[in-house]
Amino acid sequence: MATFYQIVLGLTALIFLGTLHSANCIHCWDCNSAYDPRCGDPFDNHSIAMVDCSQMSYPHLSVKEATLCRKSTQLVNGNVRVVRSCGWLNSSNEDDGKSCFKRSGSQDVFLTHCTCFADGCNGSPGSLIPTFVLTIPVLLTVLLFSASLNPFC
Repeated sequence: MATFYQIVLGLTALIFLGTLHSANCIHCWDCNSAYDPRCGDPFDNHSIAMVDCSQMSYPHLSVKEATLCRKSTQLVNGNVRVVRSCGWLNSSNEDDGKSCFKRSGSQDVFLTHCTCFADGCNGSPGSLIPTFVLTIPVLLTVLLFSASLNPFC
């Protein structure tokens, strides 16, 4: 029979291994509000999956692996479209985590383009749950389970 400490150690190791990310790839939201309204603002990421950008490639680019996420908000003749995707080329001069620029054109066209360098950063603010929050239910379960094994505690 496994001891309490073996159970806690095993669950801790499982949680830790489940939260590791590959250092070679970035995961981004990939959608277009013209085809999926959940992609717009406010962003509904509960039923849209992030993509592993290392699995996507465009042969015409000299950079073979995506290094950033991007979000473009386009306003054309009063219609808003949000496009979230992987990015290969940094269109800004900043490498500080997140940068945006705005452009406008003729015929009532406006664009806001943002790039960022962390997994899922092209979603809405606060769209990712910190890992430590996910460990709380597991730890509570272990504690309740251990208390049920030893009724004198």
